[in-house]
Formats: sequence, C-alpha cells, structure tokens
Amino acid sequence: MKAKTAGEFLAHMRREKGWTVDEAVETTRIKRKYILALEADDYKLIPGSFYVRAYIKQYSDRLGIDYGPLINYYESGQKIGEEEVLDSYTDDFKASLADFEIDEREQERERKSFHEKLKARLPLILLSGAALLILVGVFLVVFLNRPKALLPTGDKISQTSSQTSSHISSEQDNQQKTSENKDQSSTSTSKDETSKEAPKKAEQITLTGTGAAITAQVTDASNPVSIELTVADNVSSWISVTNSDLATGLILSPTNKSAQTKLTDRTTTSIITLGVVQGVSIKINGQNLDLANLTATTGTITLNITYQN
Repeated sequence: MKAKTAGEFLAHMRREKGWTVDEAVETTRIKRKYILALEADDYKLIPGSFYVRAYIKQYSDRLGIDYGPLINYYESGQKIGEEEVLDSYTDDFKASLADFEIDEREQERERKSFHEKLKARLPLILLSGAALLILVGVFLVVFLNRPKALLPTGDKISQTSSQTSSHISSEQDNQQKTSENKDQSSTSTSKDETSKEAPKKAEQITLTGTGAAITAQVTDASNPVSIELTVADNVSSWISVTNSDLATGLILSPTNKSAQTKLTDRTTTSIITLGVVQGVSIKINGQNLDLANLTATTGTITLNITYQN
C-alpha cells in the first residue's frame, strides 16, 4: 500500500464528494488559501499550530472522516497508510483509504487507456488537420480571385448606406419618444405608490441580564435579520449563531476577523455563543449590540425577535 500525506488524502476525499475548492471553502468556512495550504501540506502558510489543528479537524468533520491520522501526520510526519500505524486507524478510515487506492489504480488505467487511444488516432488527427488546411487554402484562393464585377459600385454603396442611416435615425427617434412616455408614466405611478405607503416603524433593541448570559429583545425587525460579528486585533474567539449558516460554529481571529450571516425566514429566537467575549463586537441589522453587561469570559446572547407587519 502506497503511503499518502494528509494533504493528498484531504484532496482525494474532497473530490470523492464532488466538491470544487470553492465549494469546500463555502462548506467549511475556511479561507481558500488555507484549504489549498492543507491539501498541499504547506502548513507554514497557516498562522500557528493551533489553527493548523483546528482547520484539519474542521475540514475532516465536513468531509466525514477521522481527523486523528491527519493530525498525526502534521505532528510526526508519519504518512497515512504506513504499515506500523495501520492498526491504529478506525474501520471507516481504513475503508476510505482502500477506496483511495482503488481510485488511484482506476485513474492510472484511465490515463494509460487515454494515451493508447490518442496514439492510435494520431495519424487520423494529422490527416484531418491537413485536409482542413487544404480546404482553407482553396477558399482563400477562390475568395481573393473572385470577379470584381460582382462587387457593388461606389454609388450603390453610398446610396444603400444613406438609406440605411435614414431608416436607423427614424427608428431611434421613435424609440426615444416611446421611452420618454414610459418614463413619465413610471414616475407618476411611483409617486402614487409612495404616497400610499405607510411609514415603517423604527427597529428597537432592548437588553436585559448580566454576567455570562444576556437577552436582546428585537422589536419591529426587518426580515431577514442580519448579524455581523467582528473581533478586535490580537483576539481569537469561537462563535456560533443558531438558525443560521453559522450554527456549527466558526473561529474568528486576526486573519479572519469578521463573519456575516442572516437568520432563517422570520425566525423568532436565536442564540449567539461567544467562546471569548472580550474584544468581540456584534451588529444586529446594522445596530451595534451593547455587550457591557456580558462580563464573563464566555457568554451567550439570546435574541427574541418580533417583525414588522
């Protein structure tokens, strides 16, 4: 069995799921350059061993594989599939490794088959190319030597051009008049609709609680509710937002300082969890959330939401 690096195995499992690199970025919430660094075993591009381990675990979880052998390769350089560590793998991981071996053999057979077919068809391809060049040459000879009498005279060309220009100018005038009438009608309709619209209520956020948990009552919210989380310089924090695409969590750091998400349609409750409170700021629909009463190291913010009618 040929031993593999962690990057080779991650790239294989991504392709097994049918993901492109961009789809892996969207699914894992890991930056593209770090995905490429993991698959190339180029860990020096990732800022620190803590993030290397975190990204390996996060990527492996999304791919549905055991991250232990991949972490072991990063820490010890022990390649995946070497005989002395095979017994330590889980059955699922061994099955994935076996599939990898089968795919590699099939890909090698396909490459050999392709080269053999290409070699067999090369004379036909060359003959087809030569025939095409001959046809192009014949066409050019006929075109360049066609009788000049077939060409229109200068007067005819000028007359045709003048008639065409006159017709185009007339069409443009008609189109301009039609466009002006539509604009006037659209402006009148827009004014009528604006006068009928009722004024929107101002969105309000009321905070209660202290310590490790606070509650934010969001009244007359616009739908969907948008949430933006940002960390200060030199701050790293694990965050999650229920009823959103950040429900499984994400690490914010000096190299990945902010994340934005939207709650699912007309969600009335959501919980924001902060692994580190200090240095984190939150905006709800563009309004800053006052976290002064969230005094613990870690904390949660419960959002209770009512919407505009």
